[in-house]
Amino acid sequence: MEKIAVDLVNGLPNRYKTTICCYDSMGPLKDCLNESIEIIYLKRKEGFNPKYFIKLAKEMKKRKIDVLHMHNKTAFFYGTIAAKLAGINKTIYTEHGRTEKIKKKTKIAFKILNRFITETIVVTDYIKNYLLSNEGFRAERVTVIPNGINITKDEPKKNDNALYEELGISENTMVVGIVARLDPIKNHKMLLKAFKIAVNKHSNIKLIIVGDGSLRGELENLAKKYMIRKKVIFLGERKDIIKILGCIDVFVLCSKSEGMSITLLEAMASGVPIIATRVGGNSSIIENGVSGILVESNEHIELAKEIVCLIKDDQKRKEISRAAKDRYEREFTLDKMVERYCFIFEKK
Repeated sequence: MEKIAVDLVNGLPNRYKTTICCYDSMGPLKDCLNESIEIIYLKRKEGFNPKYFIKLAKEMKKRKIDVLHMHNKTAFFYGTIAAKLAGINKTIYTEHGRTEKIKKKTKIAFKILNRFITETIVVTDYIKNYLLSNEGFRAERVTVIPNGINITKDEPKKNDNALYEELGISENTMVVGIVARLDPIKNHKMLLKAFKIAVNKHSNIKLIIVGDGSLRGELENLAKKYMIRKKVIFLGERKDIIKILGCIDVFVLCSKSEGMSITLLEAMASGVPIIATRVGGNSSIIENGVSGILVESNEHIELAKEIVCLIKDDQKRKEISRAAKDRYEREFTLDKMVERYCFIFEKK
């Protein structure tokens, strides 16, 4: 979410003057913002804090804000009311994804608040349907704008010998990879189960796991239990994701729930064939059998079958890779996303 917000404001035309307001912490991405963008930090107390409405409204009036753009539930709650106090007529809320059910009283509050915002943006049809069905949002004021990314500055290079050497992978080894935090929602256990089966079908393969989190020790132990530990490389957090994607032959995202995954878009843009679970926004990104392959969540046998199939079929990998890259260039570039948001910001 934060990366999309940063990329959006950095990509806005010069006619926009932008201020970003952070309410819990500044976060590491502040250093990625253009110098022309103002950043303010208005610390918020935990729990319900009515004084924060007034605090926000004062800052908005001071800066003569024309459009308030809110990201996530907390910003939506405080921002919508503060905008009313500040006399801002154009308020836009972007919902990036829901992985948990909200409390009943929060749902009631959202049903009331969504009547006072100009437009709600969602990143996939899946989230739109959820908001319409569960939280009383109005269909005529909900617009789908997919996330967009730009990787042209850091194009992946196939056969990067230095990286292969660093990872301890020979060039003729087939590489399966995942980029995701080590969290239960990302379901790495499903991938390890599938990879165990795949190794028995095709021995010259390795699995790269990029990301860190609370489950790392447990997942490493599971790899040992499945007797595939020597085949699995835990890389932890990396900043050279695009470069690593250049070494991956099959990208897997086996989440139990997903909004609109940035790493999925990065894999598409990099021309890496994808297998993903049929959850959340994944179906909006991938055309099954064309620009990627979708499998059911927790069906590790099905996942193993598709991994082996892609590894053995060079032509199919090339076809999926080409279709995925074409789809990215049509729908999911950063320029396309910025253009769509500008239309909403300036719509009368």
